[in-house]
Amino acid sequence: MNISLREITYILTIAEEGNITKAAARLFIAQPSLSQAVKKIENDLGTPLFSRVKGGLTLTEAGRYFVEAGRRIDGIAAELQSNIMDLSSLQGGSLRLGTPYHLGAYILPGLLTEFRKYYPLVNVTLQEASSDKLETLICDGSIDAALMPLPIKQNCIKYHPFFKSRMVLVMAKDSPYNRFAYCGDPKDKLQWFDLTNAADAPFLIGVKGQRIRTVTEIVFQRAGILPNIVMRSQNVETIRRIAAVGYGLAIMPEHYIINTDQSIPANYYYLPPQQDYEWTIVLAYYEHGILPRTVSSLIEIMDQSPLRNAGLIS
Repeated sequence: MNISLREITYILTIAEEGNITKAAARLFIAQPSLSQAVKKIENDLGTPLFSRVKGGLTLTEAGRYFVEAGRRIDGIAAELQSNIMDLSSLQGGSLRLGTPYHLGAYILPGLLTEFRKYYPLVNVTLQEASSDKLETLICDGSIDAALMPLPIKQNCIKYHPFFKSRMVLVMAKDSPYNRFAYCGDPKDKLQWFDLTNAADAPFLIGVKGQRIRTVTEIVFQRAGILPNIVMRSQNVETIRRIAAVGYGLAIMPEHYIINTDQSIPANYYYLPPQQDYEWTIVLAYYEHGILPRTVSSLIEIMDQSPLRNAGLIS
């Protein structure tokens, strides 16, 4: 049996009208064509759906079963079409979004508030994990996209840039290493610090799997130093605060210290260009397949976000 939704509509309309001619007029098709369609359906089913009586048609027992089931199928089809239309216009559906630990606290409050303003019926589910784990979740379809820093390691992922910032060195106000700071560029709001002058200093870094750990290691390589690591943590704010009280030095993106709680103050320095790393936040998503409408809409909102011009690199 191979019956289409159109053929189900034919039978439902005839059942409602009780007459082939009236049903054909309502369906905007020729009466002979509708009669042939009914005959084909009945042949496919192997039983008549209508009894021909004077003045019209009545349903057979098989016809009543067909109409009952056909109405359910017609309702499911209508619901499916409605849901798809809702998704295409973002009047429903979901956004499964990933973010590394801590990064979301800086970016998502403003971004998701703006997203909800335009798409209040979209349900957002947030998955926090390391950048390496987020890449796996994107590639296996567990999440739709992730706000995360470069570099991207897996080839199955594409990304849309959000914003960039410089890396900064964090140290306590009374650290003896402050004496090595210098004015690198008069236009910069922070002084510079050459890491070779802190080659013997204790350092605090992130844990493996975090991009901040990967980037910090790249900075150390560029500076040509082998750091003395005294603590590892996946929480960037914990690292900043412990560095601020003098336990060691730390390297982190500038955007992590903008608008951060300064109840424990610290000194911050830019790195010289040959040691610096352009920390780039992107929206990463699966390269193959159709980009979900929720993701493309989030990209549109990102492109208009004040974060793109919040004193960071444009």
